[in-house]
Amino acid sequence: MIRLVARFVVLFAAVTITATADEKKPKDLILCKWESVDGISKGVVVEFKADGTTTATFNGKSMPTGKFKFVEDDVMEFEPTFLGKGEILTMRFRMKIAGDDLIQTDLNTKIEKRLKRVK
Repeated sequence: MIRLVARFVVLFAAVTITATADEKKPKDLILCKWESVDGISKGVVVEFKADGTTTATFNGKSMPTGKFKFVEDDVMEFEPTFLGKGEILTMRFRMKIAGDDLIQTDLNTKIEKRLKRVK
């Protein structure tokens, strides 16, 4: 009986470790283009680039919009650059990605923004 329990514990630990290793976090999945599907920014396509910058495209016009970095696996800090010179504004968002859906929640205002991966 003890051997059976020990085998179960080892098997459970191996499955748990494998499942955890295979789970991708938002910081691993964010690098691509995402289209806003709600609110006043509906239709805007935001690209998160490997160099930590973002661009936004709307009606065929593109512009750099800011810099981002993950401070936790699912928490991103964003500094907009489209506001011009002056005071630095840093926003923090909780990012949840499931398949091709991204939910970005402002940690200050709790406002959710929904985006879809552009294919």
